Amino acid sequence: MKKLNKNERVILEFIVKNLKVKLSDILNNTGIQKRTAQRALKSLIEKELVDASGTTSDREYTRVFNAQDSIIKLVVFMNGVLVGSLHYGEGGV
Repeated sequence: MKKLNKNERVILEFIVKNLKVKLSDILNNTGIQKRTAQRALKSLIEKELVDASGTTSDREYTRVFNAQDSIIKLVVFMNGVLVGSLHYGEGGV
């Protein structure tokens, strides 16, 4: 997996946990500044880790899993609420 900086890792993990997010979701939940988040998202898209869909004002981001991503993620729900997750394997987030 390509090397990620701290902001890219935080945003990618947020996308993984929430499946589909908008820029406003990232800004409201990570503390990352708007321009920094935009640069990180652009980099994640270029690294083929994230996909963007929709118009500029209504864009949504989702995680892209590639054949070389050998990671398994187990999630734990309690009463319909995500309470934990476990990642293992050779892949990244």
